[in-house]
Amino acid sequence: MDETYLLYSEKGKRNIEGRKSRKRGGSSKYRGNSKEQVFVLIARDRQKSTYSRSHL
Repeated sequence: MDETYLLYSEKGKRNIEGRKSRKRGGSSKYRGNSKEQVFVLIARDRQKSTYSRSHL
């Protein structure tokens, strides 16, 4: 089981409100779980079944 944090993306959405657009390769201002990042949990068992869940 492992977790990772990815920048929240609204790619393809028109009229993004609430924040300025970001350029490529950006990073978050805050570490860990914040409004800028999405928490993703990934687990894999010995039978190679994969489970993933994201949380905003």
